Amino acid sequence: MAVIVLLGVGFWWLGAVFLLLCVIGRPCFAEEENARIGPGDLGPAAQRSLTRRIAKTLIGDDSEAREEAATELLLHYNELTPRVIELINKEEYSVRFWSTQALLRELALERFPKSKSSYPEVRGLIPTLVETARRDIAAAPEVEDYKEHMARGLNANWLGVLLGRSKANEGDLQRAVPVLRDLLTDETAYVQARTLSGIVWMGPKAKPLVPELVNLLQNPTCQHRFSVCDVLRRIGPEAKEAVPALLQALTDPRMKAVARWSLERIDPAALKKGKRKRKL
Repeated sequence: MAVIVLLGVGFWWLGAVFLLLCVIGRPCFAEEENARIGPGDLGPAAQRSLTRRIAKTLIGDDSEAREEAATELLLHYNELTPRVIELINKEEYSVRFWSTQALLRELALERFPKSKSSYPEVRGLIPTLVETARRDIAAAPEVEDYKEHMARGLNANWLGVLLGRSKANEGDLQRAVPVLRDLLTDETAYVQARTLSGIVWMGPKAKPLVPELVNLLQNPTCQHRFSVCDVLRRIGPEAKEAVPALLQALTDPRMKAVARWSLERIDPAALKKGKRKRKL
């Protein structure tokens, strides 16, 4: 017992050192933990501070810091959505790329309420997206960095999603359709793919784009003919102009199933008639 008491007295300093390390190290651990929590876990003051910091960094001069701040938008998309909307029209493609990604994730997770107007600015963003797309289309021949093509594609994707999921009016569609036509015929396959991924949300609203969709479907070198059939199916009976091209696609073993799927929605009678002709 005496030995234990002596050891305890002799090594009291170890306990003191342990306590000191806990006091010094706690802020470091707290800082690391804060880096992992999202805005929903922070108080209002911390949320405002986070918003200001990211927004300030995104318009700063440090390119690496801008890239890091832009990627943070994917984590903090809910709190920062109003700020993200302001960043969509920035000239720097990396800012636009990550801003658009954040908004697309917001919609994909259905965080907007059923009214589709969680933020008053959202539907009003359509003219801004149209102008950004026009600028991107005009600059496309000079683009060398593939990330800029990606930003153009994401802008097209977001425009189509917004036209489909917001209460877009006829004026919004008239502004957007000419731009979407150009994007559907873009030379970059990625831009075509993202445009199709956006307009598939538009449903019957995409009827003015049927001629361009038919051209893509009839182009054997097009990499996205499956997506084209999906868009036509979503348009429904309003896409009857595409029926001859879809009937022709039935003769392609690779396209037969998806073309039949589209025809069942667009014009079932034409599908049955086409089947009888092939049997003859």
